[in-house]
Amino acid sequence: MKGYLDSGNLLQENGLPVLFLHKKYGSVFKDKDIHYIQMEGISYSNTIETIQTQVYLAGCQKHEVYICLQQEIRLPMHAQVLFKYESYDDGVKVC
Repeated sequence: MKGYLDSGNLLQENGLPVLFLHKKYGSVFKDKDIHYIQMEGISYSNTIETIQTQVYLAGCQKHEVYICLQQEIRLPMHAQVLFKYESYDDGVKVC
């Protein structure tokens, strides 16, 4: 699955990043508990449903994240998941 790193995606909960994924992958998470997160934008506020889980990134270790399943998601380069992009003093970390 291809992901898109979005420097504008700053959403996190309890220090964990929130990733956005198309609902067609929802069956993978069917036995997981729903966690509600408040998403704040410049001119809006919305409560979203998320699922706390772990993801494995190729060449990396597992990361604890929240997944928000979206009915429609349009990303550049045919990506299927929107990642949070964080920069650290010692380099770049993909969450």
